[in-house]
Amino acid sequence: MKKIGLTLYDIFLYIKFKFKFKKKKVPEIESLDITIKKIVEEHTSVSRFGDGELKWMLGESPGYKFQKNDKRIEERLKEVLISDNPKLLVCLPDVFISQKEFIRQNRMAWRTLLINNYDKWSKYFDFEKKYYDSNISRFYIDRRDKTQSEERFNLVKQIWNHRNLVIVEGKFTEFGIGNDLLKNSKSVRRVVCPSENAFDKYEELLKFFDTDYISTNDLILIALGPTATILAYDLSNLGYQAIDIGHLDIEYEWFLRKSRNRELIPGKYVNEVKDGDIVKKEINKEYEEQIIKFI
Repeated sequence: MKKIGLTLYDIFLYIKFKFKFKKKKVPEIESLDITIKKIVEEHTSVSRFGDGELKWMLGESPGYKFQKNDKRIEERLKEVLISDNPKLLVCLPDVFISQKEFIRQNRMAWRTLLINNYDKWSKYFDFEKKYYDSNISRFYIDRRDKTQSEERFNLVKQIWNHRNLVIVEGKFTEFGIGNDLLKNSKSVRRVVCPSENAFDKYEELLKFFDTDYISTNDLILIALGPTATILAYDLSNLGYQAIDIGHLDIEYEWFLRKSRNRELIPGKYVNEVKDGDIVKKEINKEYEEQIIKFI
């Protein structure tokens, strides 16, 4: 692949970022690998904040079609961010000191975001708290060094090794369908939610976990935008292990394809790609048989 050199704008952005953050207090964030190992070894729950959640938290639109702004989302995300539940890992992107691990486009995007937004976001950080890395679901497509991807995917798979899974996802997510991501799990059941504005159904969704369908011995994987961040927090407080798993399935599809750029995945909703919300639904018997509830 042709190497892209630094532009004057790259250099300007880097200098501006370094100047602004020279004396800034930043949150303590454990590394990606330590975060994954902690989940595997201690069976912790996970709530993740990316740039989208940080913007929703302030009532700003991240520009994603799948979830409209909602005052309730703002308040709940602020609550999650300062959680003191020892069984819940609250995760932030590990970008506040350096972005050198990321490809140029992603690196520049983060520097611009931080220059423009950090002062607003940091008002809600607890600098006495240890956060973890939200990129447990994003360690392939945006990484400069992709040589560790397979090892990390294999480690993440250990989270659900021989576990009974309940996947909470959008209508066209189909997490783990068409690949071997969940092959080592014991069983898979699914709760299928709206592909857009899932938080509108939050009360109904949370209430479903107060039934005999799901046990606290089950592992809950949630791929549902900011709704997943909040639901993992609430379920953890109720005694479940719940993981906001985000885009891991799409990242895994790109990894299997050896993709160098984001691309459409047939049959799956990919919100970060043009026309990724236009999904041609095909009947999959395995998927249909795993569904226990439509919200």
